Amino acid sequence: MLFHAQSFVLMFLPATVALYYALARSVVAREWAIIAASIVFYAWWDVRFLPLLIGHIVVTWAMARAYHATGSRWLVIVAIALNFASLAFFKYANFFTEIATSLTGIALPRSDVILPIGISFFTFQCVSYLIDLDRGEAPQYPLRRLTLFVVLFPHLIAGPIVRHNEIIPQFDKDPFRPGVEERLARGATLFVIGLLLKVLVADRIAPGVDRIFAGAAASTPPLWEAWVAAIGFSLQIYFDFSAYSEMAIGIALMLGLHFPMNFAMPYRATSLREFWRRWHMSLSFWLRDYL
Repeated sequence: MLFHAQSFVLMFLPATVALYYALARSVVAREWAIIAASIVFYAWWDVRFLPLLIGHIVVTWAMARAYHATGSRWLVIVAIALNFASLAFFKYANFFTEIATSLTGIALPRSDVILPIGISFFTFQCVSYLIDLDRGEAPQYPLRRLTLFVVLFPHLIAGPIVRHNEIIPQFDKDPFRPGVEERLARGATLFVIGLLLKVLVADRIAPGVDRIFAGAAASTPPLWEAWVAAIGFSLQIYFDFSAYSEMAIGIALMLGLHFPMNFAMPYRATSLREFWRRWHMSLSFWLRDYL
């Protein structure tokens, strides 16, 4: 299920927000409600990958619990390795196969496994928690809280990457605390802005850009057409990605949760270094602090 799909906009989102506020007086009930909604949201795309998502969470939680019981850093290292091994298999198996084939000259079989949606994001969330745990900067969370942290559907498939200490403390806040009307209005506004940018800008630019790139594979396009394709693609990818982040931030705000900003007008940057500081900032900060 995607944020701009009719099933999400007209059914899933209104029903989930309504259920969340109907159960708002019970912390446990509203958390389980969002966990259930997030699982439905993820499984809607392909239910076969749901065990993989749950497996990442269970391994992370179990190793964290064992680490607290024994104090062995190797448990954290193994948990991080397992998370990254899963990511490497699904995302880079064919890449490594092609390298091995080019080096050895032996035609190795390629994997036909489908890349699970959002695997990079929930892997990075689990790993950041484990590293903070090893640094003494994270507590041992109950399984319910850790699950909600990872599967929370606004950030599950496309970010922004939210850290445990940024979002888990917010789960205790009363959704009906002062300012609820403003949060709902601002969240809905951000969601609509992101939706319009995605549907009316990014998705409208894409066909023309794709046509030029497809033609370039057969023959060299005119200079003006090449520039149109380059500029069009840069706008398409920006509005596609930033719009999704805006929608995610808006949805979270409608639930009374605050996500970090993910894009800060990157094309206004005056240097490449500044550009990467403004583009997908949650990923840049993750790489800076954990890689």
